[in-house]
Amino acid sequence: MEYPFRFDYGETVRITTSAPPPLTSGVLAEVVGMRVLAQPRELLGVLCPKGTIAFQIEFPDGSCVEVTENCMEAGE
Repeated sequence: MEYPFRFDYGETVRITTSAPPPLTSGVLAEVVGMRVLAQPRELLGVLCPKGTIAFQIEFPDGSCVEVTENCMEAGE
């Protein structure tokens, strides 16, 4: 099976300018989890279909949020 994830555990990512609120563009975070959604689910106010790739990211303050990969780009 092909590895479907664009980012890996422990990788630093940056929030993109197109990310929805409450995410802040340019902020760095670390990937702490990833999964393929088994059923539709709302993430940050957007209904994501089954099969969407979702990432759990952790910010420097320790807070976490689940986002889709279009909210992130490679960090430093």
